[in-house]
Amino acid sequence: MRASALEGAFASASDNAGTSYVPLYGHSLGATPAQIGLLVALPNLLTNVLQVPWALLTERLGRRKQIMMLGAVGGRLLWLPLALLPWIAPSPKAAVLVLMIAVSLRAAVAGMATPAWTSLMADLVPRQVRGVYFANRNLLVNLAGFAATLLAGFLVRVGGEPGGYQLVYAFAVAAGIAAGVYMAQMPDLPWQGAPAGQGAAHPGEAREGPVPPAAATRGARARWLRLLAVFRQEPVFTRYCYTAFLWTWAVNLPAPLYAVYLVRDLGGPEAMWGLVTAANFLCTVIAQRYWGFLSQQLGEKRIMLLSGAGASILPVLWLGLPVPALAIAANGLGGFVWAGYNLASFNLLLALAPPARRTTYVAIYNSTIGLGQALGPLLGGYIADAAGIPLVFVLSTVFRAVGLWLFSRAVDTPMPAMTAADLLPLWIKWWRQQGTRAVLARPGPAL
Repeated sequence: MRASALEGAFASASDNAGTSYVPLYGHSLGATPAQIGLLVALPNLLTNVLQVPWALLTERLGRRKQIMMLGAVGGRLLWLPLALLPWIAPSPKAAVLVLMIAVSLRAAVAGMATPAWTSLMADLVPRQVRGVYFANRNLLVNLAGFAATLLAGFLVRVGGEPGGYQLVYAFAVAAGIAAGVYMAQMPDLPWQGAPAGQGAAHPGEAREGPVPPAAATRGARARWLRLLAVFRQEPVFTRYCYTAFLWTWAVNLPAPLYAVYLVRDLGGPEAMWGLVTAANFLCTVIAQRYWGFLSQQLGEKRIMLLSGAGASILPVLWLGLPVPALAIAANGLGGFVWAGYNLASFNLLLALAPPARRTTYVAIYNSTIGLGQALGPLLGGYIADAAGIPLVFVLSTVFRAVGLWLFSRAVDTPMPAMTAADLLPLWIKWWRQQGTRAVLARPGPAL
């Protein structure tokens, strides 16, 4: 599990340094808001539409670690074309097109790792410690993301355009290689979802020797039919996917536009985006242990409702910013609430997905939200072109609230009772239990 934590740190540095600046890179090349929406929509679409095929491939081969390595390392090496972009594109219009192709291909390859990684981590980390372990892992991951985004902002400021962006993506490649080194050290546990033989997806499906084309076609058809049957067998999981689609679509409506809004509408410098993104990571780091403890005490659904309520108001909060510098505070608040939501939603997904088919269930979920991740920025970019970015922010808040309400009604999972005092940080609870005089009279425990 130590190797996984270090892999996550370097992967976070690579991914966040790279993805954070894709919209501004496109903006610097002359991309319109609609094209910037495509820069986010196309990678999201490919990443998640391919989740089910990647999951079926993983189940067929039964080689989770090898597939995970190929997708993760290969995807991060594909940041390299972005570092070379000014030298390989003959014109700004061509550069925008090459940028779209490069980030889309990178996302498609990187998505190969997701089902295998999720399944392997579920077997590596016992359920009773998942909340604490992933909170601690996320702490390290977000610290790395925080440092990487600060570094990326510094590189953009020092290198200018386009040299600063080239330095950012060269760094993303180097960090991705380091992540691959630690991923190679992760154990490859026996997979309870893999059958006997050469990694067949289900008992009785032989994998030894060549498979006749007709038999392969029948096997593929049978796997897709079993995939569709999931929605009849697991109604709670199905409703979770439906509500997650609406929520994700609403969240991603303005996703590629925040950076453009900061630079174009608020008048902030491009290098400030590194500070804005870093504030998100810093607050995420601070919040990880808080949400990790609450998740174990109050349950995943409760945490998703609480943190999701805060996440719903974030877009309209941006509309009220009088100066660019306050975007740092707004994104810091976003880091706090999203730390809770992402931790709880991941743990809820693992809880709802049956262990024997977890890879496929996770792929179904990722494909569902992937559709929202693709349609959201695509539609948001076109609305911004037609009516301006502020309308996109308002629509995002409205539909986030609707999605959260539907989730509260449709996904029936245990939700322990709570009081407002349950939300207090541990150190405040300890202070109240001990009494002010007792606390001041003697040193307290290390918290």
